[in-house]
Amino acid sequence: MSKDLVVIVFDNMEDAEKVVDSLRSEQKHGLINLEDTAYVVKDEKDHVTVKNAMDKTVKQGAVGGGLLGLFLSFLFFGPLGPIGYTLVGAVAGGAIGHMVKAGVSKSFIEDVSNELQPGTSAVFFVIRSADAASTLAVLRQYNGKVLQTTLDSEMEESLKRAVGDKSGSNLG
Repeated sequence: MSKDLVVIVFDNMEDAEKVVDSLRSEQKHGLINLEDTAYVVKDEKDHVTVKNAMDKTVKQGAVGGGLLGLFLSFLFFGPLGPIGYTLVGAVAGGAIGHMVKAGVSKSFIEDVSNELQPGTSAVFFVIRSADAASTLAVLRQYNGKVLQTTLDSEMEESLKRAVGDKSGSNLG
């Protein structure tokens, strides 16, 4: 399964969070499937706030492992010992979720944060799959600069047009 990273920088402190909210709404409607999202805000005093908006893989693994451990303990050992096996399952599930997690790296977020100007923000998202037309329609509401992407060149140009990014594009 192909995953694509997109990083967009905005010249205000609000749009990155708004983009994350809009993308979450699209995900609820099944129009985009996100692996991970995060946003960074650098205020006027150079204070950086990083918000990992979707760090669910480890949590899902822990909950799933805990439930599996609870189920197996009742199945094989009756009501004696469900707590111990639930904890073992939760730890194992959390570890598996952590290993599987392939989201936005914290060091990359930090690198971008250091490059942001005061009063700006950036959004990071990893896309598993998406309806391109509806996702671009959502992003057209915002003006930003595409900082980095792993999209193919045609899709990257469409993204740049959607967010009004004229840098490095053939939009003249």
